[in-house]
Order: sequence, then C-alpha cells, then structure tokens
Amino acid sequence: MSFAHLRINKLEQDNFIVEYLVESFDFNEEKEWEKVGKLVINTAAKNYEFQAAKIWIDRPIIPPEVFRLDETERQQVIQSQYRDYGWGAWSILIHHWAVSFIQKESFPEYHPLSFFPEKQQLKQEKYPASTVSV
Repeated sequence: MSFAHLRINKLEQDNFIVEYLVESFDFNEEKEWEKVGKLVINTAAKNYEFQAAKIWIDRPIIPPEVFRLDETERQQVIQSQYRDYGWGAWSILIHHWAVSFIQKESFPEYHPLSFFPEKQQLKQEKYPASTVSV
C-alpha cells in the first residue's frame, strides 16, 4: 500500500481567490518536496481548479476534479477515460482539502501541519498544547 505525501502552502489570497502550492516527495527518488501543481480555490463561486505541474502531467494520474462526480458517474469516467491511470489517493486528497476548505470557509496557511515541522512551533505558541492537535 502506498501513502500519499502531499502538502499545501498558501501562496496568496484575496477576496475571491486562494492559491496554494501543492508539493509531494513521492515523485522523486531523493524524497525531496517538489511542486506538483497549484490549487486555485474560488471562494465566491465555491469551486476549485488544480493546475498540474509537468511532473504530475507526465504520469497517468486521475485528475482531482473527477472526484467531484457522484460515484456512478465517477466510475464511468474512470473506466472510459482513465482506465490505466492511478495515483487516485493524491487526487482524492487535493479534492478533499479543497472541498473541506470551501465548506468551512477556512483557508489555512499550511496543510497538513505535520508536514511543516518548522511551523508547528508557531502554532503551539499561538495556541496552548492542550487545545491543539497536530
């Protein structure tokens, strides 16, 4: 079983758009974090777009947007257009984060915090350890 190692870092935010850098270390042998795309969330329209980087495009990865579809339609699309594609866990995470942030109307600077150890100390200082789960 593979684990999807993804993290996002907010690049910018205005009244309508939140942009995140999406990184993973699963795409290289050195296990170094590298850009795999950009997640652009439109807070007004309540939708998102994933702009894949070349390293993502060069692999047979199901696009995150496919996971917006209901299960029946999603299965049909995967069978007809993405039959030999994989890496679904990575796409599901991106989709899940985008939908969750939109629903909660909360757009963190970094996510998940466990992949930003240098930022955990800042969060712990801001919120006592008894109230923070990291």
